[in-house]
Amino acid sequence: KKALISTAIGSLAFAIAHAVNPEVTSQKGIFILLGVLTYAIPSLVYFWANIHFGNLMPGIILHWVNNFALFTLISTNTGAVSVPSLLMDSTPQNAPWMFISTLIAHVPVMIYIIIDMIKRKKAAAVAN
Repeated sequence: KKALISTAIGSLAFAIAHAVNPEVTSQKGIFILLGVLTYAIPSLVYFWANIHFGNLMPGIILHWVNNFALFTLISTNTGAVSVPSLLMDSTPQNAPWMFISTLIAHVPVMIYIIIDMIKRKKAAAVAN
């Protein structure tokens, strides 16, 4: 329970800290919520990885890989950071693609962590 509570609190703080980024504040209506969720979902994965593996490096590495990949592949003119990239999104409501790319990048990692947790619990049960 403590791990879940600390993950939820840390993820909420991460999402709130990023909610002031221009790529969120430039959105309108429901797209603002998508923008916030775009940060909340990865932060859940980062914090859960930190807790599961017992140190900060997995979350830090995942965050770095995510940012590097996104900044290399696509940039927006509404983002906190606009850098030369392969693609440039100039649409005013870019929250949907940001949200979808977040799901594509982070859900498989979370599935891996869950499978790893199950395997470790089974191995510990067999060892006992």
